[in-house]
Parts: sequence; structure tokens; C-alpha cells
Amino acid sequence: MNLPRVAIRFHDVQAMAQHGNKEHSESNDRHANQEISYLLQRVEDFPGLVILATNLRANIDEAFARRFQSVIYFPMPDAELRLRLWEGLVQSGCRLADGVDLHDVAE
Repeated sequence: MNLPRVAIRFHDVQAMAQHGNKEHSESNDRHANQEISYLLQRVEDFPGLVILATNLRANIDEAFARRFQSVIYFPMPDAELRLRLWEGLVQSGCRLADGVDLHDVAE
């Protein structure tokens, strides 16, 4: 089976998949729900990889989440891992201002 070598990534997906948002009028909710339904239909028909990212998993509606095959949880990095990430960036050519202490940044 030849799948296209294309991936779609949606960042901050909670903005389109929130539940319990009371700030919008009913007509806005209806319009938003139509847009989400249209998007989900296109995502479900897409033959490639679709990645949806959020750091607010609790805000994702369960009916929305059930449409996806896999959910992968990446825990927030602790200070040690944040330091390693920052050091990796610096080693890859990122320049820092004088006096920047990566240990402080990682904390």
C-alpha cells in the first residue's frame, strides 16, 4: 500500500476541541461545531499521518478524542531533562548572551 509521505500537524488542538466553554453564544457554538465536524471528516479521510498536539489534555472533549487511534503522552520534562535540552540547542550552534546560566534557565 502506497501512502503519501505527508503529515499534518495541528498545534494547540484544545482550541478547537474544548468542552464546557460557556463564553460563546449558541449560534457561535453551532458554527464552531460545524467547522469541527468538517475538519474531522477531512482528517478521518486523510491517508497520511495526522498529529494533534496539546498541553491541555483535560480540555479535550472525549467524543473528539475517541476519533483517534493513538494518544501518546509526553510528560513535562524535569529540570535535569530541560538542562539537557538547552545544552543540545547550544551545542547545535545557538548562541547565548553573556551571563546566561543554563542551570538557571532549566529551573
